[in-house]
Amino acid sequence: MENNIEVDSTLRHHSVFGFRQVIAIGKSDIVVAPDLAAQITRVNYDALTENTLIDAVNGVIEAAPAQSIFYGYNIKYLFSPSARRASLVKCLSFRWNSGATVC
Repeated sequence: MENNIEVDSTLRHHSVFGFRQVIAIGKSDIVVAPDLAAQITRVNYDALTENTLIDAVNGVIEAAPAQSIFYGYNIKYLFSPSARRASLVKCLSFRWNSGATVC
């Protein structure tokens, strides 16, 4: 989470999209709705200084070997039309079968 813009809609989207767990990494002053805070894992971390986001994502990868991991930024899901209506399984299947880089 880089700022307060569309944090809740982004987290809600990924929570219902099919991910088993949603981890939100961002500064502690970023506001998350109470109902979402109960559904996600929140990591208070300044991911905006040089290389800290890379370090945070690499830490998640190391902690979750053999897991598929997606990371993205607030609201970016809106720029992928099929991602708004497809399930995670359908999206990944499409990418795998077509060689597409975006769902």
